[in-house]
Amino acid sequence: MARGTSFLALLDMLREELGRSTNVGVGIDDLPSLKRHINRAYAVLYDDHDWQHLRYVAPRIALNAGQRYYDFPAALNYERVEQIYIFYGTKTRFLEKGISAEEYSLFDSTNDARADPAQKWDIQSTTAVPQIEIWPMPVSNTQTLQLIGTRKIAPLVDDADLCLLDDELVTLAAAARLLARQKSDDAKLLL
Repeated sequence: MARGTSFLALLDMLREELGRSTNVGVGIDDLPSLKRHINRAYAVLYDDHDWQHLRYVAPRIALNAGQRYYDFPAALNYERVEQIYIFYGTKTRFLEKGISAEEYSLFDSTNDARADPAQKWDIQSTTAVPQIEIWPMPVSNTQTLQLIGTRKIAPLVDDADLCLLDDELVTLAAAARLLARQKSDDAKLLL
């Protein structure tokens, strides 16, 4: 049970769980399917659980006067943001998620209405990549944003790619799915 296991090692572990040869020359036609099952198990386990070791406190983002949208930190999964804090002078405050029409009637960002400190945030898809919207837009350059959430994981592609979750869980989940398709009694044991 380890994290940081290479994709190649996960493939060997899966072959062993399935009772197949770990010789790379054997079962080469099956390799794309095995890779797909490992990645599916990896993604499902990531989505289904809170992984404390993947908790990420992103570097602070400086807010700029009149700027409404900000990029999410590259390492952060924007769908798994836990908290956002604003640092304003000597004060720190939690920002609420969700900006309603009522808020826009107070400070309409499309008409360049500004105020300090920021009070709310939301996810907006103004470009191909979702961004953080801050409301109201800042008047000054004196605020910073702190995001806390879950680190992103990328699909495993290259043999040297590292699995950020427990290698046994990933391979057992993949093996159980494959064995269930084959109607093997071993699938129940693995689950």
